[in-house]
Amino acid sequence: MDKIASFLVELDKLKNITRKTYLNDLERFENSAEHSWHLAMAILVFGQEMKPDLDLLHAIKIALVHDIGEIGAGDVSIYSQAHDFQTEQEGLYLKNLVTDEVPFSGEIYTLWREYQAQD
Repeated sequence: MDKIASFLVELDKLKNITRKTYLNDLERFENSAEHSWHLAMAILVFGQEMKPDLDLLHAIKIALVHDIGEIGAGDVSIYSQAHDFQTEQEGLYLKNLVTDEVPFSGEIYTLWREYQAQD
């Protein structure tokens, strides 16, 4: 149980990753945890409206994990020249995060790889 708690504390660091995107009020940038949560909520609300055969749970899981690698690599714009390097760093971070002591950690890595492989 301690390993799972430590794992969750590590994931909590996503709140400390500042994105390059302002919130609607333009008073501050959003963090990566807010971004992932909002994306998951958008999928929950609109997902099956837009794509009736959508596997809602799977899509929400991908939304929740797609930026976890930023804990180890930071946030870089998709248009940045450093984007490919950042993706590589995210993958290394996530690979190191996977442990047999936290059973679902492997699923997180698999979901992240699926997100990265999308067209």
